[in-house]
Amino acid sequence: MPDDKTKIMNDSDSTIRMPRKNENNTENSQKSGNLTGTIFRNYFVENRLSASSGEAEIYIISNQNKKFVLKLYYPNFSPKYEVLEKLKGINHPDILNLIDYGLEGGRFYEIQEFAKGGSLEEKTDSGNYKYLPME
Repeated sequence: MPDDKTKIMNDSDSTIRMPRKNENNTENSQKSGNLTGTIFRNYFVENRLSASSGEAEIYIISNQNKKFVLKLYYPNFSPKYEVLEKLKGINHPDILNLIDYGLEGGRFYEIQEFAKGGSLEEKTDSGNYKYLPME
C-alpha cells in the first residue's frame, strides 16, 4: 500500500521534484558521482552519456554483451509509476522498450533498450538535425 508521499507523487501529471534536506536543513545537491566502471543491479556501467539532464544522469550499461540505457534520476526527482507501468507494457518495433524501473540507493531508475546510431540532438556539418524530421 503506497504511503501519502507516493500517492502525491503519483497524482502529479509529470516527473516531480522533491527537494531533500540534509541534517543542516539545507537542500542537497542534485548531482552524484560518476558510476562508470561499477555494477548497477547486475549491469556493468560502461560510460556516462549525460550528467546535464534536468532530472537524471544517463549511462550506457551492459549485461551478457547486450547494451542498455540507465536513466538514474537525481535524488530529488521521481517519475510517475502509472506512466512507467504503461511504458513497460508497450511492445512496438519503433519504440524502445522499458526493461525495468524501481528504486535503488534512494534514487529512482529506468533501464531501457539501447538504440545504436546517435542522439536526436546530433546535427550535420551544415547545422541541420541529422535524424530529424523522422519519416
